[in-house]
Amino acid sequence: VLADIATFRELWDGAAVFVEPRDAGAWAAALRALIADPPRRAALSAAARDRSSRYTAEAMVTATLGIHAALLVRPFAAVPAAVA
Repeated sequence: VLADIATFRELWDGAAVFVEPRDAGAWAAALRALIADPPRRAALSAAARDRSSRYTAEAMVTATLGIHAALLVRPFAAVPAAVA
């Protein structure tokens, strides 16, 4: 169960239940619903476990190094003209 914010939706859509961040009742209801529905809970758990495998330290380092390498080739390609 996650707060319904854009970042979490982008990363976890299909692998989590989203609730309004400041709505305690919605959090409680979502948790109760998952407790009462073991197959759904298991499906979301499996989806989240699968999704989380994308977000390893190795993947982060690889992506960061790729960005740095691209900037070395074209240092101002990603920088807006007003900033460069």
